[in-house]
Amino acid sequence: MRSIFFFFLIKKNNIYINICLNSLFLTDETSIYILKNNKLKFIKEIKNQIHKYIYIYIMSKMLPKKSLNCNVIFPMVYGSAGLKKPVVSKNIIYYLKDQKDSIIKTADNIGILDVGIDKLLPIEDSPSASAVSDLKPVVNDTETSVILKTLAFPLNPSDKNQIDGVYGTYSKKISTDDSPKPFSVAGNEGLYQIHSFVDSKGSAISVPEDFNLRIGDFVVPRINNSGTWCTFKTIKLDQLVSKDKKTITDYLKISAVDTNYNGTARGFGILEAATAAVNGCTALWFKTEFEKLARKDFNKTNTKDYYCLANAGNSQVAKLFTQIVKNDHSKENGDFNLKTVSIVRERETPEETEAFISNLKEKTHTDFVITETQNQDREFKKEFQKLVDFENSNVIMGINAVGGTSARGLESKLSNGGTVFTYGGMSLKGITASTTAFIFRNIKYLGLWITQKFKEDPKLKAKLLLKLRGLYNEGKLKLDPEDYKVIVWNVKTDSDEKILKKIKAGLELKGKKPIVFVKHERAL
Repeated sequence: MRSIFFFFLIKKNNIYINICLNSLFLTDETSIYILKNNKLKFIKEIKNQIHKYIYIYIMSKMLPKKSLNCNVIFPMVYGSAGLKKPVVSKNIIYYLKDQKDSIIKTADNIGILDVGIDKLLPIEDSPSASAVSDLKPVVNDTETSVILKTLAFPLNPSDKNQIDGVYGTYSKKISTDDSPKPFSVAGNEGLYQIHSFVDSKGSAISVPEDFNLRIGDFVVPRINNSGTWCTFKTIKLDQLVSKDKKTITDYLKISAVDTNYNGTARGFGILEAATAAVNGCTALWFKTEFEKLARKDFNKTNTKDYYCLANAGNSQVAKLFTQIVKNDHSKENGDFNLKTVSIVRERETPEETEAFISNLKEKTHTDFVITETQNQDREFKKEFQKLVDFENSNVIMGINAVGGTSARGLESKLSNGGTVFTYGGMSLKGITASTTAFIFRNIKYLGLWITQKFKEDPKLKAKLLLKLRGLYNEGKLKLDPEDYKVIVWNVKTDSDEKILKKIKAGLELKGKKPIVFVKHERAL
């Protein structure tokens, strides 16, 4: 068979690269000639590395494919993993706020701290923002430890609330010689990759095969307040793998994360994995509860159509929830239909609102979309009841992330016996519920804090993440890359001041969800 050659001339950063790639046969070494400043540099790479990384890069530019996930939003770097042990981990930290500091903005209460890669930072949960631990970072002397390389982490509203001291749980503040002011490492959610295994002396080692762990495996935190806003993290081996197969570990290995640049291998990519534990698990929990409520009523009334309303319809939880409801309800659970109504704020003009609603319906598969003005308009109630065929259906549930009068409007549309779940308060206003709804219509108000659910059932997070991974890979669930703003943390080149400036800008960002991509010299 004759060999077939491809020739490419690529210009990148004023460097001309002439690549000759044999697609059928590769010699022992493939040559890349780089011409810059009239100097010829000769670089050699092993054939399988060239084939895997250069070929992927070239074909991604020439033959773009439909992305199954959001990897395309990240400036990914392909190359050998690089087993050089890092010296320090850089951590974004937040400080203990005094009452007199209450006016300090979130972005002004964070800093950056270097922690030796051989140090273990203590984590102690506390309901108090002012709790200070007696423990100190200690030099790791365990027999086997795992160095995790951070790939990505979101800047969630709940993280901001922790920094502001207005959340339900915290990690106790600690002090070090480099930071005498008590601090905690920020962040509760993110995606890691196993960088290496080390012994008590810091030397790289291998782990027994029965642990089923490999360098390059993906890891997410199972515990709360673990401090994910960092470049690396050192943990004990028993925090990741249970020797008795029964103990619930602090971290969880997840498989089948797609790191292909084009995101064409599977739907569960870097962004999906890094953000699944909060928004994804919350949305999936709501869908499960919606189905339970509907099934219970169906067994009594044989109603065919059940509705759930969601204010903040453009939020990530609502958008994921409506997709899951549409694509993952099995009639095996009962011969009834689950439907959704999303409630959104108007845009600046009627035309923009109409276009926005049309786009939301197309991407999230929600059955109906109404505006917040309609939601709070008493005269609209009759029109809404016609919309959902109120007499023959059951508007059994609502999910509230706004509070204030928005929750009251949502409640007014529920059928008797309906339930409102509150999981956020974006309006910063308390819920104004109707006395009549409680007494005569038996409307119930409940709350959902997914963190508490994970505490009550330590196995729940793993169960939900496994389900979410399947939904993403089956194409039943998809994030919209336009919803996210990528903040790139260049580990090798960003100064402390530069990355702090980026993180602060992300905390103050409006309209998009910030996701930090930690760009190592050799990322994947």
